[in-house]
Amino acid sequence: MNPNVVAGLVNRAYNNFDMFSFENRLKIQKFTYIMQSFFGLNIGYEFNWYHYGPYCMELTRDAFNVNFSEIPPLKFSDEGSERKFIEFLKVIKGKDNDWLEIVASIHFLKKIGQSKEEIIENIKNKREYLIDKEEEIREIYKQIEVDLE
Repeated sequence: MNPNVVAGLVNRAYNNFDMFSFENRLKIQKFTYIMQSFFGLNIGYEFNWYHYGPYCMELTRDAFNVNFSEIPPLKFSDEGSERKFIEFLKVIKGKDNDWLEIVASIHFLKKIGQSKEEIIENIKNKREYLIDKEEEIREIYKQIEVDLE
């Protein structure tokens, strides 16, 4: 993969992005997973299940090897992909890392065959702070349920 592609796409969504905070490392993982999985904009990263949901070690390595401040925002050359990316940006605008993590986790667990209730329980129990977020997890599941079919 080309880390400049990732940086250019991330720079369209987030200002002053860097890999030095855990929050940004989480964000780039979920950003890329959702972009690829929900919007079909595959830039070549494969994800596995990890403590914080879908995770790709290669993506982390690539993102650490690029200076985001030196990469201009990137547009897709294909008009259809560019439209999908703009729609993706509209969907994630204003969403926090919790939302990104929950959406990516729901999608990944559904893809590997878990039921709705299994998914909710797994997400709720994977990290301590999520135990009290069952209603939020259920609401997000409801919002994206059509896309999971």
